[in-house]
Amino acid sequence: MTWEEKHLLADLCVKYKDLINARQVGSTVSNKAKDDAWKELTSQFNTTADVNRSSTQLKHVRYTWQL
Repeated sequence: MTWEEKHLLADLCVKYKDLINARQVGSTVSNKAKDDAWKELTSQFNTTADVNRSSTQLKHVRYTWQL
């Protein structure tokens, strides 16, 4: 993953932070809402990036790089 792609992912994670960072305990955000947010984030990422990535790949990069 290029530096530009990491920045794009970081920007998208900020945009969707309320959904993708929600914890199950005491949260009003459902797993479906989190999955939907990751699908939308992935779609937006793939529209801009040179290489298509899966949600799983983006989640892995996010957690690895603590974005």
